[in-house]
Amino acid sequence: MQLIDQVEIAYFRSLYKDSISQCADTNIIFGRNDSGKSNILRALNLFFNNNTSPDQDFVFTQDFNHSRRAEAGGDGDIRKFVYIKIWFNTPRSWQSSLGKKFWVKKQWSVSAGSDSQLSCSIEEKKRHYMSRFLNKIRLYYIPAIKDRKIFESLQAEIYTVISQNAEFSVSLEDFSNALRDRTLGLSQQLFNDLNIASVVTTPKDLTDLFRSLDFETTSEAGDAYSLTLQRGDGVQVRHIAPILSFLAENSSEDFHIWAFEEPENSLELANAIEEAKRFRAFGLESNKQIFLTSHSPAFFSLDHEDIKRYYVSRTKTIEDRLNSTIIDIDSHHLPSELMGETPHLPVVSAYLRDAHAQITAQAAANLELEQKLDAHSQSIVFVEGESDVLILNKAWEVLMQEDRPFRFESCGGTSKMEGLSKDGKVLSNLAPGRKVFALVDNDTEGRSLYSNGKLKTKGRWVRHNSNNVYWCRLPFNEGFECHMKYIGLPDKMWPGSLENLFDPSLKQRAVEAGALRVKDCPHAEVIDQEHFGRIRPYLQPREDLLHFYLLANDEDTKISFAEWVVRISDDEPEIFEPLRVVFDGLLECMEHD
Repeated sequence: MQLIDQVEIAYFRSLYKDSISQCADTNIIFGRNDSGKSNILRALNLFFNNNTSPDQDFVFTQDFNHSRRAEAGGDGDIRKFVYIKIWFNTPRSWQSSLGKKFWVKKQWSVSAGSDSQLSCSIEEKKRHYMSRFLNKIRLYYIPAIKDRKIFESLQAEIYTVISQNAEFSVSLEDFSNALRDRTLGLSQQLFNDLNIASVVTTPKDLTDLFRSLDFETTSEAGDAYSLTLQRGDGVQVRHIAPILSFLAENSSEDFHIWAFEEPENSLELANAIEEAKRFRAFGLESNKQIFLTSHSPAFFSLDHEDIKRYYVSRTKTIEDRLNSTIIDIDSHHLPSELMGETPHLPVVSAYLRDAHAQITAQAAANLELEQKLDAHSQSIVFVEGESDVLILNKAWEVLMQEDRPFRFESCGGTSKMEGLSKDGKVLSNLAPGRKVFALVDNDTEGRSLYSNGKLKTKGRWVRHNSNNVYWCRLPFNEGFECHMKYIGLPDKMWPGSLENLFDPSLKQRAVEAGALRVKDCPHAEVIDQEHFGRIRPYLQPREDLLHFYLLANDEDTKISFAEWVVRISDDEPEIFEPLRVVFDGLLECMEHD
């Protein structure tokens, strides 16, 4: 989201007068320690929340820029003020009232103290629309030190959001009634002794209760740990962005701005890189814009159209005092040089060695693909595993009843299929006159291999523009698709494995025959804090068997399940019917360029 286009800050803390412009979805503000980076975020917080930090009010005598103070001298109060001016890109639904772009300026003076004066570019008769619009914006400020107080405030925000939900209110009422019933004897004794009707009840506002709550995390061994008391800082800090996202998706405000200081704190480089990717993904969403400060190359080295970078240094001298200055970074600037880190790059050599190991492993996987191509004159359909080969060979035999003009070949896992998604003509050069296909599970791993919107069409094959490999995802079983929609799980989280192509009743029979084992935990992609409540009812065996769609299968039974399916298919050929559309599309690709 690109709600804020420009921010101008004058005479606030270390900033004499400067601005950030052409703001993007995610805006990264970097610089050395004590350069004034955080003052940009504090200025945003002052504009939207009327304080500089979550627990720190604006105090003019402390927050007024020292150079401006010296410059104003004894000229009274006329030159002693602070202002923040923000230009907004108006969302489409508000443009008829506010135009395509407008600005709002808030100014604080020494005489007015913490009270601000507001001015704007909107004509007087439409300013009530502007006020309503600003009330639809929520800014969350996360300081560099992320202690227990931060989680307390976020948990209070969670209560504010969910308390607006009617279902939550009903459950709270049920709890209050149960509490009153359990303490009925006490209420009766109070009435008998004091002649006062008194009952134990829950408070109307549970904000303080929610502040005292905690997140319980579970280790791989199944042990429970308190997030804020027993887990490390790195684990704690990685919880904050998903919490903010939950608040954004469930609150009454439409637009959410994150002012986040140093999200890489307490993270090793590999995790910081993953965190940077996550923040970028959040910024691309339609209701979030991110402004963050960072010291880490994991963040300030990001270079994409949806990213804007600003370098802050304390180098501007006014009235013999150093002030912060902001540089808008473009492709001509090298962030590591601005940060003075080029001589220190050997520090990350260990990480580079790990990256080299991954590249080497990928090269070995590519060589294996090349050898399989070279060994056969037929076109090849690469699939993830041996169980896929067994089922697909039999399905072709049952459904198509003709010779296959290609081979199904196992890649031994999704990681070894990554070479099929890389740019270049290597694979087509290795297989001249033959076509190469990739059929993957419609789960998170499979979908991540090659991203193309056309692949959402059931059974559609899409040719990679660079390497000419044809890609297809397994279709969803009709019952599976209906159930995922019923429980409200986003389609990016659907566990569309080959096993989920079959009805739950068939999998129940496979379990009874000893051909399939199902774990007592869900597929990894459906484990998500925001949606966990929707899948919880399906994590135990059910009479309607719908738990089979969400619980993970034991990997050790994939082959035995596939062999069992092959054995029963001659008597039950209809179990393969969902694959017909895949095979029809495959034949069409074979016949046409």
